[in-house]
This record gives sequence, C-alpha cells and structure tokens, in this order.
Amino acid sequence: MHERDIFETAIFGTLANVEKFINSSRDTQASAPSPTVSASESIARQVTPQLPTIVLPSFDGNYNDWLRFRDTFESLIHSNSSLSDIQRFHYLNSALRGPAVRAIQSLGVSDVNYKLAWEGLKSRYEDPVSLIHHHTNALLELTSVKRHSSSSLREFIDSAKNHVLALGALGEPVNTWDTLLVLVLSKKN
Repeated sequence: MHERDIFETAIFGTLANVEKFINSSRDTQASAPSPTVSASESIARQVTPQLPTIVLPSFDGNYNDWLRFRDTFESLIHSNSSLSDIQRFHYLNSALRGPAVRAIQSLGVSDVNYKLAWEGLKSRYEDPVSLIHHHTNALLELTSVKRHSSSSLREFIDSAKNHVLALGALGEPVNTWDTLLVLVLSKKN
C-alpha cells in the first residue's frame, strides 16, 4: 500500500505541474498577438499528409504539351486570387521556353500585358484547326516499331492512343475511324 501512495503522490504532483504549465501557456498565448490553435485543429494538422510541392511545368511551344501546361498554369497561377497580374506575368515568363517565349517577348512585364500575353498564347496554341493538324500529322508520322518488344509496342500504342484521344477531345469523329486507323498503324509495324 505504501508504494501506491508514493505513486499517486507522484502522479498527482505531475498532473498539477502540467496544469500549471498549461495555464501559464494559455496566459502567454492570450497576451501574444498570434491566433490560438484548438486541439482538434492541431490534431488535424498532424494527420493531414504532406503533399509534394507542385512544380509549374515549362512550355516550349509543343502542341502535345499545351493542354497540360494550360490546365496546370490556370489552376496554380491564373486563377490564384492572391497573385497580381504582374506576378502572374513573371510566372508565365519563367515557364515559357523556345517559340512560346518568343511569342510574348516583345511585351514588357506589366499588369496590362499579362492579359495580352496569356490571351495571345491561348489563341496561338488553342487553335482547334492547328491542334487537329498537329495530332493528325503526329499520328501519321509515328515512328515504326523496329524491335518487337513489349516496351516498344506499348510505347507505340500509347503514342497512337494519345493522339486519337486528343483528336476525339477536339471533336473529330474518331469512333468511326477504325478501318483507317488499323490500316495506317499496321503499316508502321
């Protein structure tokens, strides 16, 4: 029974010290200008997984990459209400390469010019006729399969499928092209 008394005294003493510490911590937080965090918010922050940082892709004028670049840029930068247009312009300028950067290089970095630059890029690379021509040519010019390995066949099929899907997304009637696609793609084998 003596050990139990010693144990209880130690526990209650420790609990009293913890309570004093919490109370003094609350007093310090109440006088500090920073917002307090509830226990449930603290636990939620600890449970939320840390996602990897999203890197803004670059765009070099390749039509294959435009839609991915546009969607990522619009979701991260263009639609971000905490950014000014001049900040958006800097992000856009830093993400462009090659022919794409040449399309806007004559524009000075300013709030007004961001809208001109973004609309200029969209009108150049979102032109449905140009996109259809690009994907059709890419489909017709697919590299022939030289080695009949599973990886080279998979790469060929993935490339063909991506161009056909892109053409379908652009409104082309690809679901009626079966005979033509089989003939064109079989000649690549």
